[in-house]
Amino acid sequence: MDLGLEAAGVGQTIWQVEKDPYARRVLKKHWPDVARFDDVRSVGIANLERAHIIQGGFPCTETSVSGQVVRNQAGLDGEHSSLWWEMLRVCRELLPEFIVVENPPGLITNPAGIGQVLGGLSDLGYHARYDTLSSSACGAAHARFRVFIIAQRIIPDLNGERLPKRERVEANWAYAATPGSAGWFSEPNVGRVASGIPNRVDRMRCLGNAITPAVAYQVGLALRKMVENAASLDTA
Repeated sequence: MDLGLEAAGVGQTIWQVEKDPYARRVLKKHWPDVARFDDVRSVGIANLERAHIIQGGFPCTETSVSGQVVRNQAGLDGEHSSLWWEMLRVCRELLPEFIVVENPPGLITNPAGIGQVLGGLSDLGYHARYDTLSSSACGAAHARFRVFIIAQRIIPDLNGERLPKRERVEANWAYAATPGSAGWFSEPNVGRVASGIPNRVDRMRCLGNAITPAVAYQVGLALRKMVENAASLDTA
């Protein structure tokens, strides 16, 4: 997600929160100068730099469609997916201008799902819109549907110093995968069963938790337009 949003020109990553040690090493490789934290429950206004945009995907353990096929999912009431409330707490403390949330489409069908997410955002003073987007829509050969929520704060912040001065949106547009571009594997070229092969299982897990960058880029374009519209209203 970080890669796609940066490519769309909405800003640069200033901190990341990731529990998995292997995933943190991957993030460190690509964002060596970015602050990283290992537990969303231990971060907030005391140790996070304020940002204009906060984006994240909370655990889908109890919201995934595949899980709903075989059992009743607990949604945001579940042990893992309930970490959404920690993400919401961070947003409440930092009050960014925009919030981007990602999850599988099971979030929409779960009774303890998207309604609670939208309600929580609304309580903080955000107007949110959501839609589903697949990797295949951006040129991949696999579907991989995901729900993306973009929320914009519509209640003015009474404390004008909560956020740094808005910086100019840089025009660093980047190439996004489109139909007819380089071919894709139907799934990433790593084995499902890879016992004994160093980093193979870890890599598969990271790919499963990640977002196709070309998809995140399209979300970033939509977000960029909203940022520019907000900036034009500020200067009108």
